Amino acid sequence: WAQRIPQLPEPPKLPSTSRKALSRNSTRRWQWLGPETRDALFAYARHCGVTPAMMFAAAFAHTVACWSSTSRFLLNVPLFAREALHPDVDGLVGDFTSSLLLDIDLTSTTDAASRAHAVQDAMRTAATHSSYPGLSVLRDLGRHRGAPMLAPVVFTSALGLGELFCRAVTEAFGTPSWIISQGPQVSLDAQVTEFDGGVMVNWDVREDVFPDGVID
Repeated sequence: WAQRIPQLPEPPKLPSTSRKALSRNSTRRWQWLGPETRDALFAYARHCGVTPAMMFAAAFAHTVACWSSTSRFLLNVPLFAREALHPDVDGLVGDFTSSLLLDIDLTSTTDAASRAHAVQDAMRTAATHSSYPGLSVLRDLGRHRGAPMLAPVVFTSALGLGELFCRAVTEAFGTPSWIISQGPQVSLDAQVTEFDGGVMVNWDVREDVFPDGVID
């Protein structure tokens, strides 16, 4: 696996601002897709032989590629991995997330289906080597290239894990009114999750990284 280090691409080359960072806080854009839209999208994904998560990932990757100077780039994908290393592991509260770095190459793709298959193939390849997590890949890339490497564009899918907030949570704490995710060295984090019978699509963005209007 380490033999791929010299061939791996860099993160997306997106428009960036030269202004001095004023804040490390993120802001959120979101769009809710209702049950009918969700069902239609999921059915089409199955028809194309891809998972709904990879369909959304491909749509996001295509958008990034349209704004990037290259259609091949590294995409940072969190991997939820609570390994059964101890009998009581299910009773632990904490972050059991690692990351995978996907080598996304949309250069020769022609439509949504081919893009989804390309992203799904990249995901399968990376997941096969999940014991070599993204942070280790970045460290080895940095050593190889002689400079620190980042993977600031992230795609997070929680599809298949059930509703973001189950009924017991909302009955105890009420309806969520504000949600945000922020990670060090992350400039754009796109997330898809099941919410209120449909799918919630979020973009958490470091506003100071991008020129005005680009994210919108």
